[in-house]
Amino acid sequence: IERNKAMLESMLSVKQDEKKLASAKVVHASAAESAALRMLDIAQQKQRVKERNAERRQKKIDNLKSALAAAEKRMHDMMSELREANQGAETALKVLQAIRSRAKQVQVEHHLASKSLDSTKRTVSDKNRRAKKSAESVWNAAMSRVQPNQQQV
Repeated sequence: IERNKAMLESMLSVKQDEKKLASAKVVHASAAESAALRMLDIAQQKQRVKERNAERRQKKIDNLKSALAAAEKRMHDMMSELREANQGAETALKVLQAIRSRAKQVQVEHHLASKSLDSTKRTVSDKNRRAKKSAESVWNAAMSRVQPNQQQV
């Protein structure tokens, strides 16, 4: 009986040790499970943050694409306006060149007319001088004929 009792106590002790060991394993398993659940929760949170960041980045990319499209359209419009302005400037330049050419032609014509006028003035002046001399000589001749007649009277 004593031996059975000792054996039972020994078995009971072993069973209690096994129970303690199993209990410790359960505690460890529970702690490991808690840690794993916590790690899973952290990983899920990180995944949600990454998804939100990816969505934000995609929105930024979409906004940048639309801004780029708008900028390209503005640049295209500006280039069209620039081409139109260049055409206007080229037309204005051609008109200016035509005006300059005509101004040079008028200047040459004016110079020629001025020379012709100077020549005509000289000619008229010379003719007037000769006519004046001729008129004076005729006057003097007439006066010289008249004066001797007046002295005789």
